Amino acid sequence: MARQKNSSAHRAEEGYPGEEKFEFLAAIVRSSEDAIIGEMLDGTITSWNPAAEKMFGYTEREILEKPMSILGPADRVGEFREIIEKARKGIKVERYETICTSILDIRQKR
Repeated sequence: MARQKNSSAHRAEEGYPGEEKFEFLAAIVRSSEDAIIGEMLDGTITSWNPAAEKMFGYTEREILEKPMSILGPADRVGEFREIIEKARKGIKVERYETICTSILDIRQKR
């Protein structure tokens, strides 16, 4: 059987990231117990894993395209802006953790 030129194996041979690798990495993100959230430089949430849903209470459908700032306490919104500014400037952003006094406060913002 002849190999199709647009197959995953062919793309990998040609230096393109393979679908298998993509699916493997996506599975890692989905199965992680850490909340993994993707955002654009304007602060808009673009990806959301199941651990983020468990932690924050929003489904992926509810949260996508919302501002990242809705996830934190109102008095710490400036921290989100600082992180985005670092990313814009190409500065590595370390793992970000915050402690909310009440998950209820976040859910009430809905």
